[in-house]
Amino acid sequence: MQIKRSNYIQIFIEKFYAHLFFVFFVAQILSPSVGDRTIYLEILVALLNPFFILWIKNQPIKKKYFFIYIVMLSIFMLGNFSLAIKFFSISVGVLFLYYSYSRNIFYIKPYIIVSISLAMFQLYFTFFNPELAQMIGPTSIAQVIWGDYATATFTNFYTVFWFPRVSGLSREAGFFASFLVAYILFLYLDNKNKHISSSYLYKILLVVGYVVSFSKMSLVLIALFVLNQMKYLIDKIPFLITLIVFVLCLMFFWDSQRNYLLEYENITFLHRFGGYASLFDVDLLQLLFGINSPSEINTQLAYIVNEDLKNFAGFSGFILHNGILVVTILLVALYYMGISSTGLIILLLLTINVQLDTNQNFVVLSYFIILKFFSNRRIIFRSSNANN
Repeated sequence: MQIKRSNYIQIFIEKFYAHLFFVFFVAQILSPSVGDRTIYLEILVALLNPFFILWIKNQPIKKKYFFIYIVMLSIFMLGNFSLAIKFFSISVGVLFLYYSYSRNIFYIKPYIIVSISLAMFQLYFTFFNPELAQMIGPTSIAQVIWGDYATATFTNFYTVFWFPRVSGLSREAGFFASFLVAYILFLYLDNKNKHISSSYLYKILLVVGYVVSFSKMSLVLIALFVLNQMKYLIDKIPFLITLIVFVLCLMFFWDSQRNYLLEYENITFLHRFGGYASLFDVDLLQLLFGINSPSEINTQLAYIVNEDLKNFAGFSGFILHNGILVVTILLVALYYMGISSTGLIILLLLTINVQLDTNQNFVVLSYFIILKFFSNRRIIFRSSNANN
């Protein structure tokens, strides 16, 4: 009787922590910011979960993978402590997704529903009461909860294509779109396992969320589906060759489109892709060790990004701001974790509007997706189930 009672208590605690994690994971506007650094509460929740820590302890992770991870983390800490913290946070988030998935407590669904429902209200009020739409936008919600310690948000309810896009519980509309794109891809890949019950009503709701948050990033979903269908062909191309071809094609293409990128209305493309053209403008030391600010590159492209957006986004931004040495360490780690060529491209596409070390929910979910569905080596072997 005592054993059954203890099991019941454990299941209750695990479910409680899982729900709390996914609340903050989906609604990152609920996390505070200190000194322009967001304190992601879902990571703290994960680290405070004793059963999650015990689960990690009991995983038979191969020693060579563990060694590579420790080396990577150590070098990051020697060169850039902030970067080390970011990747540590991403690692905790990914591991918690693995843990909750294996324990059948992957409670992301109800909070996705809440976020999309709020987005529908936001869209409605952009037409009939714009002031109220702003009041239930991410900036107002974050400031009501945290005041001066609110995390950075952007209530950008403006029209990109045919109607205003909205943000739900995300920081801004583009991040909401990115999160839904990653999540829809996850559901598509997980369909055979049916780990998350997806009724027709839920699928319709996801379509609605995809539409009301529609931005340039939403178009990536089409490319992701195509890549997944072609993965058996793409995966025949060596990992390194795939990356080199991907980067070089974008470098030469966007270098030829500098005048287009310099047009003010194309600042969003400049932010995401201007870094590829700017790779031609850095010297060897900058390429190896990275730059602190685009102002260190003496070009109009870098000047505009530095003034308006501070840093370049995407994989090119990660290269520019961290250097080839750090990029090489990350790529070696991904390679030894068995990430396929398709998985690598999918990761780079899902993180086009940020960088690979960003702690946004869609970035964490992207790493989880490629490790789970696009890795030919199982890092974690043991899974367990909890009664629901």
